[in-house]
Amino acid sequence: MNSKLNGHHEEILSLRIQRYTLVMIQRWLLEQRKVKVCLSAISRSIHRSLNTQRPHSVSISDSDFKRYRNDVDTSLQRRTYRRHLSKYIGLIENYRHVRGFGAEQILIELRTQGVETSLSSIVRMLQVINEQKNEESSI
Repeated sequence: MNSKLNGHHEEILSLRIQRYTLVMIQRWLLEQRKVKVCLSAISRSIHRSLNTQRPHSVSISDSDFKRYRNDVDTSLQRRTYRRHLSKYIGLIENYRHVRGFGAEQILIELRTQGVETSLSSIVRMLQVINEQKNEESSI
């Protein structure tokens, strides 16, 4: 296993069992153990530890779980998904609110007009539209 992680495998596995993400474990290792490793090394350590079925004698308290979760969440870029469908936002709103179309029907209509997109992109754009409307109504 990775020499940087020698001696930390049980702690890493304990954190993973407590539902820490790989990025959260990476931050924990850097802050608590001053060990800087890539996510794939952490993943390999977890999988190898599970394969050897080590006893889980080391337990890390989960008091920092929320702090590490918030650190990871705040470092992620918030996506608005406006780039691809931004020029069709008015059309999507018209389909949704005037014609009462659902996401699948909007997808079909956009594809007939030559727009290459996916259902998940339509759903995200509808969420963005709803968030904008909620922000406007709260002002």
